[in-house]
Amino acid sequence: MEYSALAENDLLIKIQVSLDSGNYPAKVARILGLSRQKVDYWIKKAVKNGFLELKSRGVVTRYRLTPARRALCQRNLTGSERVVRVDAFSLKYPILSEAEVPVDWRKVKMQNWDRLVGSELGIRVEKTSRSLIVHADRIHGRDPWRLFFLAYRECERAARHIESRFRMRLGEGQLLRKPHFAVSDPIAKFFGRFMEFSDDVSKLDESEGEGELEFFDPDFLKDYLLTFTVLPKVVARYGVEIREIREVLNGYGEVLSWYGGALKAFEKTIWQHLELIKEYLEESRRNREESRMRTYEMGKRTDQFIEAIEEVVDYLHRHSLLSRLKSWLLCETERRS
Repeated sequence: MEYSALAENDLLIKIQVSLDSGNYPAKVARILGLSRQKVDYWIKKAVKNGFLELKSRGVVTRYRLTPARRALCQRNLTGSERVVRVDAFSLKYPILSEAEVPVDWRKVKMQNWDRLVGSELGIRVEKTSRSLIVHADRIHGRDPWRLFFLAYRECERAARHIESRFRMRLGEGQLLRKPHFAVSDPIAKFFGRFMEFSDDVSKLDESEGEGELEFFDPDFLKDYLLTFTVLPKVVARYGVEIREIREVLNGYGEVLSWYGGALKAFEKTIWQHLELIKEYLEESRRNREESRMRTYEMGKRTDQFIEAIEEVVDYLHRHSLLSRLKSWLLCETERRS
């Protein structure tokens, strides 16, 4: 996998901070999802450049940051890269049947279980009269629930190994106490010098030499980290979307403004047409009145004309002029023919 210069620097910082937190190279490789060879390569490079120095060498090799590099890494780490530490993770297993193989539990308590079980976490075992308690070593990473799962898995592996090796039966493991999920915090760093605070959700103190917030529930810690990681990105994304929406709305505003002018012109034209229609209707009403009056006058005159014709016909009948007229017409017709 190839990295840009910026990605290489970020990866180097994560490896160095994880090593400085007490993790050894194999655990760092697992936490960051890298191969052991790649982690060893970056460690050698950091030691060569004076960023890391050897802290101890034995069964496991541990490194620590130089003071100058530690200050630089703390300035460069963002909220999304904050290192989370899980402490006080212990599972209590009820003993259902004692060990069939003789065992000196004082020696078991001191054994190096990360080699015995084949684990990459340090495991400490403690036996009481009725139970077996497995204490996971502190683990560093970025996802509190992933750290919870890793610690639980390693405790389970150690318990099952003890069952198999010493031929004993253990019940289901239960949390001995609430594990602590710690993360450095600038506010806790300031107030931790003067006070300590604790409730059912979290604790503020300087137990590790710097201000920390310790949460007792992974979900509370994830919500806390969300404030510094996802939330700013979400706000930035919505800011871009809001600007885009504003530009679109401005474009719609211009279009609506143009349509507003067009609608005003259309409204004016409609009112003009309504006035013309009103005038036309008024003119039609007047024309109908005049036509009705003319028809009335014409009908009246027609009635008068018919009355006059009827009077003439009646006069002709009364004086026998109509029969004389018919006879004259017949004679005249014959004469001409």
